[in-house]
Amino acid sequence: MEVDKGQVIIYLQPQNSAAEAAVALPQNDMRRVNLPSCTSITESIHRDLGETTPKIMALVDSISLDLRQAPRNPSSGYVFGSDEASCDVLLDRNNRQGISRMSFAVNFNWTSNKLIIECLAKSGIYLEEGPRSTQPKCKEMRWLNPAITYRVTQGVVLFQFRQVDRNTHEQRRYPVNVQA
Repeated sequence: MEVDKGQVIIYLQPQNSAAEAAVALPQNDMRRVNLPSCTSITESIHRDLGETTPKIMALVDSISLDLRQAPRNPSSGYVFGSDEASCDVLLDRNNRQGISRMSFAVNFNWTSNKLIIECLAKSGIYLEEGPRSTQPKCKEMRWLNPAITYRVTQGVVLFQFRQVDRNTHEQRRYPVNVQA
């Protein structure tokens, strides 16, 4: 799918084979995009700092949440889980991976220009802040700081969030609110 980066809210990049399988589910076709892998981005930064060894930029199928594909229920945000009837992004079809029917939701607060993740699973989700986080299970709503790299785990599925820097886009490109 071709992505208008001015419409992107967040990218979710798979970090394990279970997440890659989730991205490949047919129900997620409209949200699937090809992005450079997180390690490729880090490697390109090193090249910019003067390293001379060329690195190959690997592309990875990822999930893109953008304004052209509104969530089923705008007040809940984009819901992730294993229930096809209520989730915007399917993480598993048969709950074989330990995925709750509704695991978590990602929403954008238009007033503060910040992303919010809300745990919907009774068992909680793991929300890691940074590469070596030892955070306990998250069972509530959390604001996502754009300066921090987050990884979310539910069941065996692990994604890394790649946030869009709102300061680099013109605010007029975004609607005042997502309305049903």
